[in-house]
Amino acid sequence: MVVSNSSASSGGAILYHGANWAPLTIIDSTFSGNHAEGFGGALYLNGNPGAPTSIQDSTFFDNQAWRYGNSTGGAVYTKNSNLTVTNSTFTDNISKGIGGAIGDSSGTTATVLTISNSTFHNNIAYGDAVGHGAGSNVYHVAGEFHLSNSILGGPYGDDCYTSRSPLDTNINNLIEDGSCSPALTADPLLNALANNGGYTKTMAPMPGSPALGAGTSCEILDQRGYTRDSACEIGAYEKVGCGGTSISVPDSQWQMISLPCDPGASNTVNDILGDDLGGVYGTDWGLFEYVESAGTYGAYNLLTGDSALTPGLGYWLIKLDGAGSWSMEPTDEINTEPFDIPLTSAHDGSPGQQNMVGNPHGGTVLYKKYNINQYIINYFWSKPFFSDINYLEILCLR
Repeated sequence: MVVSNSSASSGGAILYHGANWAPLTIIDSTFSGNHAEGFGGALYLNGNPGAPTSIQDSTFFDNQAWRYGNSTGGAVYTKNSNLTVTNSTFTDNISKGIGGAIGDSSGTTATVLTISNSTFHNNIAYGDAVGHGAGSNVYHVAGEFHLSNSILGGPYGDDCYTSRSPLDTNINNLIEDGSCSPALTADPLLNALANNGGYTKTMAPMPGSPALGAGTSCEILDQRGYTRDSACEIGAYEKVGCGGTSISVPDSQWQMISLPCDPGASNTVNDILGDDLGGVYGTDWGLFEYVESAGTYGAYNLLTGDSALTPGLGYWLIKLDGAGSWSMEPTDEINTEPFDIPLTSAHDGSPGQQNMVGNPHGGTVLYKKYNINQYIINYFWSKPFFSDINYLEILCLR
């Protein structure tokens, strides 16, 4: 679900108000550019603690509650309601009062705010008229507050304001300005919000981020649906490595390969493939990339053993038995049509099988010429698959 550019006096996108409401669950959703005059730039929640609200695997950015000195919750406002936020990202939300991303206020019943493995960054709160701390990321004054494995940061300070001291749960949090007594205090070193896989945008930690490997007892999956390591990341994003992958290639046959994950520093041809294929690179086996040339056929270039590989980009691999040749012209057909596509298990542990394939030919190949193992897609599509497209990911769910 995507909700953007909506506005209202409160609850720019959704106003959920009433003692008899049912539980509200928001999953794999994006709220952006929504505005409220008073409370909850995107969501206004006020009603029934017995019917809690859950936000999972979702992203809130560029929402705003814009009444100066008298607004709460740039993205989410909650009162008289229990709220759980899991594997979600909040960035660039603004409250011209308190609670740049999430803000609550005391109501008539005890409530619970629970945040786990979530990322709050670069949210802004201007502060209210009576001198409360602004809580640029989270402002909490009502009931219990449970915070674990989450990032709260940005350049504006006052990242976490609460009247609950100590917090009911305070486990492995990274809070840049040290508010709310976190385990770690540092710049989280996050990349900008981007499409890093999954249904919603996330903020990936940069190399050297203190969030990397610093979590404990994290959620099983991250915001994108990728499995977390035992030494998990703080925040909504889990860096997925390529550990445990292997490859085998029949002699004198071309095979398209790609990296579906980030190999980290060990990203060269020899690092990734040398232990599986053995022999001498450039003599017994080699890896080619296709390089385009404007107005002509491109060229297949043999990489060096220390060439760095790019995740998601297709490469052509061949292992020779002594009778093969390294020669490959742009117009050569590496494999006769129809082209066979082997499927392998999904790297993130999800059900189904997948593979990356690319067009090795200088011209075009119709989708209907591709076979997926025994699953033939002769009538799947008749649109040409152009050679200037790096790869096509085919996912076959079971």
